[in-house]
Amino acid sequence: MVQEHILTLIGIYTEDCLDYQELLKKMQSFRSFLDSSEQPSQWNDELEQKMSVFCADRDAFFIKFRERAELAKHIQNMIWADMNSAAAPETHAFDIRQLQPYVNQAVYDHLLAASQELRKYRQEVLELDSIIIPRLEIALESIKLELHRMLNTQTTRNLYQQKGTIEARFIDKLK
Repeated sequence: MVQEHILTLIGIYTEDCLDYQELLKKMQSFRSFLDSSEQPSQWNDELEQKMSVFCADRDAFFIKFRERAELAKHIQNMIWADMNSAAAPETHAFDIRQLQPYVNQAVYDHLLAASQELRKYRQEVLELDSIIIPRLEIALESIKLELHRMLNTQTTRNLYQQKGTIEARFIDKLK
């Protein structure tokens, strides 16, 4: 029974790895878009479109990752229960090394490889995040500065320009 749960867990890890690969491709294409532009002020509409698509895709991926993480946690708890471990699953972290005596070596090696590959992809996503997020913050600051400049220009115009036509005033000298 433990081996069946472990095979299911391997399947979940493999699906996560495939999705992380796809997410990394999208992140790298978005990064290449950010790198291809000279100045953040040139991005404007194209940045908005690419960023909204990127964010939507990224959110969809992370929803899948959260759902699979919950499923993996449930399967891990079932594995703990099947092993009749003295330690409760809530009190100890799930450790793959503790599974080695309960499954054959091939399945254990496959689980270990899938876990390490998943960890590697997660690290790559974090590294790309550390590159993309500062670039987006720079773009946001640039857009904010441009907006403040435009608002200040508009305010200055309103101070020195009249808002409507002024009617001619005649002074009645007869009175």
